[in-house]
Amino acid sequence: MFWVIFTAPLVLLMLAMPFMLWREDKKRLERLRSEGVICQAVIKQIVGRGPNVGITFDIETPSGRVGRGFGGLGDRGYDFARLTDAFATGKPVEILYHPDVPTVMIRDPAGGDFR
Repeated sequence: MFWVIFTAPLVLLMLAMPFMLWREDKKRLERLRSEGVICQAVIKQIVGRGPNVGITFDIETPSGRVGRGFGGLGDRGYDFARLTDAFATGKPVEILYHPDVPTVMIRDPAGGDFR
């Protein structure tokens, strides 16, 4: 009985953790959509592959230039061939940026929407 009382909350927390992380990411993206600013950014570095790919941007904001890196961008369905081409040629991409949100959304040129 003693063992069940202390392990049951831990098991419930472990089962609820993926939902809590998904909800937090959804809140960040909604804040970014509502308060973010569309900026031009040049890709300075692409690190890794898959869902945990990290991209470093040189962002041109209305108040000046900012260099920031963002990770975990690989699971949003970006066209990485286009992003790699933009990195190689130095072409700017449009992003949705907010300084207090730890992620960005990149505009898809095919559909015109931010992901």
